[in-house]
Amino acid sequence: MLYNTLNKYKIVQFDPKEGEKVDKGSMKVVGEEKGDSEEKVKGTVAKIVKSGWQVEKQVIRPAEVTVYS
Repeated sequence: MLYNTLNKYKIVQFDPKEGEKVDKGSMKVVGEEKGDSEEKVKGTVAKIVKSGWQVEKQVIRPAEVTVYS
């Protein structure tokens, strides 16, 4: 029921993908993790700590993520 109400007002949850380059407009970096392989590029998303929320295209709460160092 809550999600139906949020969707009615175009408030949606979003999650960045692992390995995605950090977008400072929609993500907040809250920690770092060691990247132990070549696939894990420094400064890209390692883990999503909290989902973000947006109204249409405007971010109202950035997603909290950790990044590879």
